[in-house]
Amino acid sequence: MRWLLIATLLLATQLQAADFRTSDFGDSCPLIPNREAALGNEPIKWHGDDPNIRAFKAREFGRDVSVVYVCLKGVLRLGNYFFRSRTRTLPCTRCAQPTTA
Repeated sequence: MRWLLIATLLLATQLQAADFRTSDFGDSCPLIPNREAALGNEPIKWHGDDPNIRAFKAREFGRDVSVVYVCLKGVLRLGNYFFRSRTRTLPCTRCAQPTTA
């Protein structure tokens, strides 16, 4: 009987994680810098001075990443990770090579 009660409580309890990192979509954006600072992340400039975009330098999934939050009217609407490419630029084998005379 006790196991049935525990199972029912576990199923009835709603476990909820944040939508993006430590914030939920619809949360107030002024809270984001403090939450990112608590994770040890530094704010960075992101393509201009748009007050609706907040960006941070972080480390996720074992890689350096730029974390970007997009806010509209002070509310979080979008979040995204931007990783640097891991691929190297390889020389083009089909490209025209300069000829020397």
